[in-house]
Amino acid sequence: MAYSMEFRIAAANDYEETGSSIETAEKLCCSESGVRRLMHCFGATGSLEALPTRPPDTSKLDADDLEQLRQLIEQKPHMTPRELADA
Repeated sequence: MAYSMEFRIAAANDYEETGSSIETAEKLCCSESGVRRLMHCFGATGSLEALPTRPPDTSKLDADDLEQLRQLIEQKPHMTPRELADA
């Protein structure tokens, strides 16, 4: 779950005041690890903005494989997925 900017500011301010992720987490009813991650990102980027999410790269094909697949489809556009995989 993404925290609101208001919450992020409150957590950062409280952490700066107490110096303790445990105390901040207890006070704001969130996880200690969440406070630590927030402060780590703030230290690394200088911003409390949420980092952009990226979908995981689950592709099993590299650029050469994709080019070969493109050529196969161009040569024989009616191949089934199974025939393409076998080729």
